[in-house]
Amino acid sequence: MKNTKEIKKQKRKDLQFIISAITFELKEIAYNDYFDTWENSGGMQWFFDECVDLAKKVMFSDGSKYLEWLSYWAFTNDEYPKTFTDMFGECFDWYHMDLARKEFESRYDKDEPKLPIQRNEVELIINLLKKIDVDGETMEHIITNVGMEEQIFRQLFNKFFVKMSENCFR
Repeated sequence: MKNTKEIKKQKRKDLQFIISAITFELKEIAYNDYFDTWENSGGMQWFFDECVDLAKKVMFSDGSKYLEWLSYWAFTNDEYPKTFTDMFGECFDWYHMDLARKEFESRYDKDEPKLPIQRNEVELIINLLKKIDVDGETMEHIITNVGMEEQIFRQLFNKFFVKMSENCFR
């Protein structure tokens, strides 16, 4: 049987691990699919507080599998006690990550889908390209590798043709 100090230490260690797992699991989802909430609720601080709250809820709510496992662990004298996976057939972190994701999704409304040009990823790519000071040859390489050379050529040709037509009729 474990003493109070050992139980608190185990709970703290497990909670920290699950907070990390949930944060990893939800970051892309929260930022990309719930960005309006992210931005209007406090950004990264809101998100981290939310992950802590989710971890506590999924681990310490009445009837949770974690509390069931912790109770077993606290009162066993087995040299090699059963793990969470041994008891429930589910991986400790993945089980709690899945519960936390479902809880998170039930709390918030997803953003309305945006056109690709309106999404945050596009702005991130533009800023990255500016930061690394991409030259024309590198940009051509990028465009070729994403399979967009014909489309870019058509768009640039049409844009050039329209500009030339406008200038001719002035």
